[in-house]
Amino acid sequence: MIIPSEVYMQEVGDWLGRFEWSLYGTFSFRRCMRSDSALKAVRRFITSLDSSARFVLAVRQYQDADKPHIHGLIRGLEGCNCFYLANRWYKGYGIARVFPYDKTRGASYYLAKNAYGNWGELDVSGM
Repeated sequence: MIIPSEVYMQEVGDWLGRFEWSLYGTFSFRRCMRSDSALKAVRRFITSLDSSARFVLAVRQYQDADKPHIHGLIRGLEGCNCFYLANRWYKGYGIARVFPYDKTRGASYYLAKNAYGNWGELDVSGM
């Protein structure tokens, strides 16, 4: 059975929207790397902030360069300074943009869209 992409994205977005996320972020890299290495770097970064933090990540591999771009929803880091997190990521890896999560802005659906098909993959290992 083939699930149409719109149905898949809606279902995954709905499912991700059921959780109480505290942050939404995008994490980019200065250098080329495989997506599995990029995921590992983001996982390490988040758990270094708080080992009890939970997260879901969507990877997009750029086609013009092998620099992955990762979108993430994070819970368990309520009250963290978003500027501090982005600055800390920059020192080690590249540019990050981190914002307090706002359920009305649709980030759960954006991750689902990024994870579908040839765009990338959805990593729920941090749930």
